[in-house]
Amino acid sequence: MPNKSTLYLILLTGLLAIYTVLDHNKKNKLGTINQNFKAIPIKTIDEIDEIEISSASGKVNILNSPSIGWTITHPVKDRADSEKIANILESLTDLKRFDTITSRDAPSRSEMGLTDSALSVKLLNKKELIGKIIFGNTTGVVDTIYAQWNEKNSSGDPFFCWADIKEVIDVPFDKVREKKLVNIPIKNIGKIEIEEQSGSALHVNRKRDGESWAITKPLKTNTDDENFSNWLSTITSLNSQSFIDKANSEIATAFTTIIKTISIHSNETKNLTVLEFAKSDSENSIFARTSDRPGVFFRMEKKSLDAINLNPNAIRDQRLLPFNPKSVVAFNVFALPSNKVDLLQDNNGWQIIDKTQKIKADDQRIYKILTSLSSEQVEKFVADAAGDLKPWGLDKPTLNITIKSVALDPKNPTKENGSPNLIDVTKKLLVKGQLAKDQEVIEYYATVEGSGTVVQLSPAFPSILPIRLLDYKELYLWPTFDLANLQSIKTSKPPQTPLELQYKYQSNEWSASLANENISNQIDAAQALKLAQHLSLPIRATRWLSNNTSEAEIALLNPCRKIEFTLVDINKNVHPFTIRIAPINEQSSNLLYYARINNNPEICLIDRENFDIMDMPIIRESSEE
Repeated sequence: MPNKSTLYLILLTGLLAIYTVLDHNKKNKLGTINQNFKAIPIKTIDEIDEIEISSASGKVNILNSPSIGWTITHPVKDRADSEKIANILESLTDLKRFDTITSRDAPSRSEMGLTDSALSVKLLNKKELIGKIIFGNTTGVVDTIYAQWNEKNSSGDPFFCWADIKEVIDVPFDKVREKKLVNIPIKNIGKIEIEEQSGSALHVNRKRDGESWAITKPLKTNTDDENFSNWLSTITSLNSQSFIDKANSEIATAFTTIIKTISIHSNETKNLTVLEFAKSDSENSIFARTSDRPGVFFRMEKKSLDAINLNPNAIRDQRLLPFNPKSVVAFNVFALPSNKVDLLQDNNGWQIIDKTQKIKADDQRIYKILTSLSSEQVEKFVADAAGDLKPWGLDKPTLNITIKSVALDPKNPTKENGSPNLIDVTKKLLVKGQLAKDQEVIEYYATVEGSGTVVQLSPAFPSILPIRLLDYKELYLWPTFDLANLQSIKTSKPPQTPLELQYKYQSNEWSASLANENISNQIDAAQALKLAQHLSLPIRATRWLSNNTSEAEIALLNPCRKIEFTLVDINKNVHPFTIRIAPINEQSSNLLYYARINNNPEICLIDRENFDIMDMPIIRESSEE
């Protein structure tokens, strides 16, 4: 016949099984945070600012301060790992209990292991005891232990809880210490200064915008966002392998020679945290100490410190000429021997300044060129603070590029009235292409005037920057127009007689004549309208011919299509336009055609699609126009 203890355990096992079913299958109905199921009647961990963990290995006191966070105060004074402390508190406040043990036949407190020497946690708020939870022996039911919650002035009844809570609570105090050496959030870091025993140094400052960074030593330049972010993470992720709370003679001797110092300035608290590193007795590890954790020394992996590169080229901005393409107001190119392009942006967009006249430039292409130039990456940084540019031929550059833009004054970004304080910023890039030593390739070197920095460029650099005026000219062959302004169109295949088309916009009617004969009833009005609409878009050239135009000049003496059309503006001014088109190759099908507008000296190329529309038949059932 089973004894009373056996019956009691059978009863508790049944209760535990029922609870487990309810807990896992009816959570929504019962509510897992119901106060009746909570082992500790505390709503949130914010009510707790101090904990005391007592176990067989000793006592650990941990205090939360609004200014510095969780700190271990006993048995050592050191920073605690806030995430691990939060995990302990959440595990405690989320801990569920099973039915309270109140039977007279229940085991004694001693048998349950709920004694003064048992694992326990005191929870306090402003030095006042909230309560104490004690964890005892296993119950005999799988994965459960005895526990008891005692408040300040009263003792609670024992209960069952899951045993895995011990794995969270009963850990050596070193396991809840902060392993990270840097406790400043990245967003609050304003300056970092790194010095090495060899004399090498690297200083970086957060810029006024609060987002980007600049190198201030050994040179002054901006950083690359991605590379700098990766570099910064190597500093903020420095971790300790182990803690040394009592410095011995070996450590004291090691720190007589500092191999590297990292000084981190906080923007928020204005505090300075200094990390110092010294050689250890192992070639794979080093000693470290930090000014905000006095008396504590760390052993850490040497490779994690070696990963902090002091070469400024590893984090500097790799762009050749950083600027905002949208803020550029003037753009000048001069290339030897005599190619010169002057571009100015006004209310009508980009204009080519050619002597005393303005020629409409191709806005889209200029923006594309400026965007490519602003994002161009250097191949290699060759020199900084170069006083003599002769070794790279930059004392006599073959290409000069001047960018004038409008930007916020970095020193005084706003005026007294709060409006942006804009200033003119001019940058001049000097480029030289020359044969490499003992090689049959051209190397390109460049410098921003006055910077002292010399870089090597990609061999493909010249392709992103046209140097001829016509390369920047607007590709639309005439202004766009409304069909209401169209007066007439003449189209022919010289030397044939031209077909003359008259258009009445109000009635959308066409009339036509050929050799002074009215043939209005013979034309295809839909085709005529299609031609007119295409001309109004207007026609866009593929590109302008900058050189070797002799073949095009000869071809255009005998055009295969000639179209003349007349526009009348609201002031009754007449604007005539003529386009002559000739094939590049008369013996085969052409994908491109030569074209000239009016009597302009410039010749352009148009594609087959544009030509086919302008060459389509207008007279029905006739190929002669």
